[in-house]
Amino acid sequence: MSLFYCNERLGANGAIIPLASPLPTCAICTTLSADLDKAYRQFIRDIQLPAIDYYSGGGGGMIGAKGFFKHDHAVEMDHIACETLTYVPLERVSDSSADESSENFRRTKVHCQKVSDASAAARLGGRDGLPGPGSMVLASAGPPW
Repeated sequence: MSLFYCNERLGANGAIIPLASPLPTCAICTTLSADLDKAYRQFIRDIQLPAIDYYSGGGGGMIGAKGFFKHDHAVEMDHIACETLTYVPLERVSDSSADESSENFRRTKVHCQKVSDASAAARLGGRDGLPGPGSMVLASAGPPW
């Protein structure tokens, strides 16, 4: 059951008129809301906003955002986790028809270093390929262990 209520209606001339009290969900508003949500999700998928992930581990946090954000950078100090992020199975190397989504983050630049070192490098003007001052990216992070 939705908690969505209709708060307005269209007048005869097409103007939006606020209602004195909200009405329970109507089919028109529910459909419009679903269409807008679908269009918004498609827009986000189409533009693939750039992102950087801190404390990446093996990339579990980036997997959920994979369809919406393009993770250009990942920062992790554990060398085994860094290898996991860049791992491409041998059978995928020889199979040119392989689905890229089954590979790990092949196009993500993995910075195997402390987050504090990567942040300091970024503040110095984007050294080492990290986004520099003035860059707009989504910054996501897992829990630092």
